[in-house]
Amino acid sequence: MTPPSGLCIINNCCLPRDLNPANHQSQYQTYNIHYSALGEREPLPLSLGTQCWTAACFLLLDDTSSALSHCEKALRIGRAIGDRTDEPNVVINLGRIQAELRQWQIALDLLDEAAAMAVVGEARRAEAEAMMHRAALTQRRGEEDPRYLGQAELSRHEALKLAEEIGALPLCEQLHRKSAEAAEAVGNHAKAASHWAAISAIRNRS
Repeated sequence: MTPPSGLCIINNCCLPRDLNPANHQSQYQTYNIHYSALGEREPLPLSLGTQCWTAACFLLLDDTSSALSHCEKALRIGRAIGDRTDEPNVVINLGRIQAELRQWQIALDLLDEAAAMAVVGEARRAEAEAMMHRAALTQRRGEEDPRYLGQAELSRHEALKLAEEIGALPLCEQLHRKSAEAAEAVGNHAKAASHWAAISAIRNRS
C-alpha cells in the first residue's frame, strides 16, 4: 500500500510526517480521527486506502477498538468495489488485534488466512508479514507456556526464508532481531550473535 499524502512509513506503520507519536500522542490521535472523518466523504477507492492506514495508526496507539472498526470498514469497501488487493494486510491487522485481546487461536487463524491469500507477486510480502506476526504471537504464548517456544522459532525460520526469497530486507532485519532477542532470552548467546551479525550484513547491503 502507498500511504496517503502527508503520511510516511515508520516501523511498518503509517505516521503523519510532521508528528512524532512518542512525543505528541494526543495530537497524533486527533490527526488520525480527523483524517478518518475525511475518509467517510472520499470516493470509495480512496476511502479504502484511508481506512487501511487509519487502522494501522490506531494499532500503533494500542486502540484496538478503533483499529477493528477501520479494518471492518476497509473489508466492506474493498469487497463492495471488487478491490481485494489490500485484504491480506487488513486481515493481518485483524489478527494483530485479536492477539492484543489475547484471543490466540482466532489471531492465528486470521494470520494463516492472510498468508494463504497472499501467494503471488507483491502480495508475497504480506504473506511474509503474516508469518512474522504469527511467530511473534507464538513467542508471546511461549513466554507463558514454554511448549510454544519451539513453534515460535520454526515460524520465524519459515518467515525469514520467505522474506529472503522475495528480497524483503526490512522484514529480514526484523526477523533476525526477534530471533536474536529470543536466543538471548534463553541464554543462547552464540545463536544470538549470528543473528546480530546477519543484521549488520543486511544493513551493509542496503
